[in-house]
Amino acid sequence: MPKAYCYLNQKIIDQLESIKKDEGHDSSSQTMKEMIELGIKVYLHNKDNPVISEDEKRRLEKEEELNRQHTTHLLRLLGISADIFRCVYDKNKLQSDSNN
Repeated sequence: MPKAYCYLNQKIIDQLESIKKDEGHDSSSQTMKEMIELGIKVYLHNKDNPVISEDEKRRLEKEEELNRQHTTHLLRLLGISADIFRCVYDKNKLQSDSNN
C-alpha cells in the first residue's frame, strides 16, 4: 500500500489522538485513514451537489411556479381551442343549408 506523508501542527495531532481514544482505534494511522476517506466522500458529494444559497432557492422556486402557471394556461388555451375546433367542424352544429 503506498504511503503518504504530511506535516501537521501539534493541535491537529492532539485532536487526532483524542479521536483515536474516543473511537477505540489501535493506531493513529487508522484514524487518519478513516478521516481522509470520509473527507473524500464529503468532497465528492459537495462537488456533485453544490450548496445552493437561499436567494438561488427562492429564484428556482419562483421559476418552478411560473412554469406551472404557464403550463396551466397553455392547457386551458388548448382546451378552448379544441372546443372552438369542434364547434366549427362538427357537422351537427352547422346550419343544414350550408351542407353540400
